[in-house]
Amino acid sequence: MNPRHDIAETCDKKVAVVVADDDDDVRDYFADVLEGGGYEVLSACNGFHALDIIRRRRDVRVLLTDIRMPQMDGFSLARQARDSRPDLEVVYASGYAASRDSSDALVAGSRMLAKPCKAAAILDAMAAVLGR
Repeated sequence: MNPRHDIAETCDKKVAVVVADDDDDVRDYFADVLEGGGYEVLSACNGFHALDIIRRRRDVRVLLTDIRMPQMDGFSLARQARDSRPDLEVVYASGYAASRDSSDALVAGSRMLAKPCKAAAILDAMAAVLGR
């Protein structure tokens, strides 16, 4: 059995993840990888949509967000989501090199993925933020 599948399920219930990315192809790729890893995926095309899902679905455990999105960037999204849900885990994804300024904006305990990223890196980041 794949140990990453064990992480995705707790008490026979899939771990819920919000994937926020304004690029449909990237969002679909993340969703496919996570669903293949046993996660329940809730897709959002922007930060406002993601925030709405997180506020409505108290069972969401992880936010996987692009950093550069129109209207609301991933840093703002993560901060606002954590304001209402301090227990929410966060994984950032970016196709841009991380700068010192961006690393200061990361919420505590989060992980960063560099796009493009392999499926194993996505699943490993999920395992890391979920403490497994």
